[in-house]
Amino acid sequence: MKKNILTLVSIVVLFQPIMAQTISIASARASVIGSTVTVQGIVLNGPELGAIRYIDDGTGGIAVYSATLIDNVVQGDIITVTGTTTDYYNLLQLVPSVVLINSSGNPLPSPIVTTIASGYVESLESRLVRIDDILFSTPGASFVGSTNYAIMDGSGSGIIRINNAGNIAGEIIPCGSTSITGIMSQYLAPYQLLPRSIDDMNTISIGQSNITQTTIDIGYKTPIATPSLVEYGTTTALGFSTSNPTLTVDHLVTLSGLSPATLYYVRVTSGTFQSCVIPVMTASTSSGMIKCYFNNSVDHTVASSSNNAHYLNNSFNDTIAAYMDKATTSLDIAIYNISPDPTLIAAINAAHSRGVNVRFLYDTSAESTSVTSLTIPSANIKSAPLSSPTYGIMHNKFIVIDKDSPLTSYVLTGSTNWTYNQLQIDKNNLIIFQDQSIAKAYTMEYEEMFMENKFGNSKTNNTPHEFNIGGKRVEVYFSLSDGVQQQIKKTIKSANNDLFLSLMVFTREDIAMTMRDSVLIPRDVFAQGIVNDTAISSDVYDICITSMEDYTIYTGSDIFHHKYMIVDAHCPSSDPLVLTGSHNWSLSANTKNDENTVIVHDAAIANQYFQEWVQRYRDLGGSVILTANCILATNDHSLSTSEYMILPNPAQDNIEIINKTNETPDLIELYDMSNKLISTSAENKLDISSLNNAMYIIKVYTETKIETIKFIKLNK
Repeated sequence: MKKNILTLVSIVVLFQPIMAQTISIASARASVIGSTVTVQGIVLNGPELGAIRYIDDGTGGIAVYSATLIDNVVQGDIITVTGTTTDYYNLLQLVPSVVLINSSGNPLPSPIVTTIASGYVESLESRLVRIDDILFSTPGASFVGSTNYAIMDGSGSGIIRINNAGNIAGEIIPCGSTSITGIMSQYLAPYQLLPRSIDDMNTISIGQSNITQTTIDIGYKTPIATPSLVEYGTTTALGFSTSNPTLTVDHLVTLSGLSPATLYYVRVTSGTFQSCVIPVMTASTSSGMIKCYFNNSVDHTVASSSNNAHYLNNSFNDTIAAYMDKATTSLDIAIYNISPDPTLIAAINAAHSRGVNVRFLYDTSAESTSVTSLTIPSANIKSAPLSSPTYGIMHNKFIVIDKDSPLTSYVLTGSTNWTYNQLQIDKNNLIIFQDQSIAKAYTMEYEEMFMENKFGNSKTNNTPHEFNIGGKRVEVYFSLSDGVQQQIKKTIKSANNDLFLSLMVFTREDIAMTMRDSVLIPRDVFAQGIVNDTAISSDVYDICITSMEDYTIYTGSDIFHHKYMIVDAHCPSSDPLVLTGSHNWSLSANTKNDENTVIVHDAAIANQYFQEWVQRYRDLGGSVILTANCILATNDHSLSTSEYMILPNPAQDNIEIINKTNETPDLIELYDMSNKLISTSAENKLDISSLNNAMYIIKVYTETKIETIKFIKLNK
């Protein structure tokens, strides 16, 4: 029998690719061009840079180029490559004849921290580097794929290359000091830094804080210590300035003597560094009232004290009409579509009849005969362009009322279109602000579309984003110009304890991966989500179902039309917030459509949205609800005092429970997320190969304590 086994092994070996002796990448780089070499290294990038992979073995890096052999090679793989060294416009490449994937999911080497002057050199070619305090020469515009951009730091200048295959094209070029991680490459004479994704760019931008009716604090960071200078004014010509001669890299300047609800333009200058001009807005004298409404039932059993959410049973149209009835001077409407709802049509026409300047903007693809029922002048009715390969739809759903009046200015937005099903049946939310500052910002966006005929990627990032509304921090972003997808990721990353999603569409795999890799696994954040059944992405589903406590598919006969996220609703010591608006988590919303998004930092609003979320979840049969408050940062494993950890995590076949203090566990129990006991063991190594892909719980029992740890079973 042993002889037969040996024979079988011999046969298998004969059919394996014959690999030459492996040498170090440093030795391969020193070989003559045209040499055949075999190297092994960890892969630094995936297909986001096209048909090329850069690998590193600790002695150096080298590019591996193939149109076919590396299609399945991804970041974190360790591969062995046999190939021929070639020179491609000064970049040393290995053209492979054989590629073997030895293992996957390995941690990447830490980037080499350098400067432009020290980093754009041959010894760092094809290696992962990080350069801090970078400034762009053309901030504020949008990145274009297959394009070079000039950058500078305190040591000199260089270029980065934006690849068309990644997710950076279309994002906003940072205005402030930026840390960029990327692969140092070369084409012709210039070296070029290749960021792999937008997550490789960490921007220290111009910040705003302590916004009042008459002051705004402007903060920013520069590569080297310099004096502080902030220019500002009510036009882009600026005209005023305030300065501080103290040399510092962390700048904070207070603009004072400002007027309420007024748009100011700001530019910071320190030494050779000068930012782009950005818009900011002072607080208004309005009431700052924020109200949210839901057109389906809510669960008041999870309401915080005296904070019942508002359920409007078949009266969304009445509520919207009632607010339009408050208009005295102006009424700007941007709505994707409208059905012949007599209540809404009557309110619009009544406003026009009493002398209000009414403007109506809708999407051409959703044109309705209802538009012909409007009595406002035809010049005040406009539609967005027809859909095209580069433009999607005008998908906004917002109203701006009396922008010039602090007492009667309102913004209404949310997820609701103006059709019968959307108003009465489909799951939707409506949020209303009584505030002149946000009304003026929304008017700026409206003017860009209605008066300047700019839609989609023709718009610019020209509106303020930070607001103080009734003492609450509120952020406002518009698509495509304002990098909304990055704001979604940033908001996800702010979660310390809990995260709840209510989404019609979730097809952005990069958002799902950010959620999993930056929040759910490292911080052990409790997360649940609901997504409409007509908008399921298999890749996103696989990520969510294995990293969230529950990811539920809505299968009702109506449409689950929400686009909201709740962060840290159960963690008052963190930053409870709600992100909502018209922006679906989709490719079209991120690259083609006109959309609007608001982020409200307020525990009461977060709790009201949570009441709606719980009712939807329970309607679907769900019962696992997080109710306990958190203690800030205890879920961050990097700060945890836990004596145990699970390696690897995620895992495929086996896990090991690592003991930091050599205390012997009495018992180890394995549970699923419904708290069902799967197995018990006295060993610290468990075979999990038979488990389904999902999240699981390990309980470690010792003489003095019980520790609970989560891990993810995830096969490739």
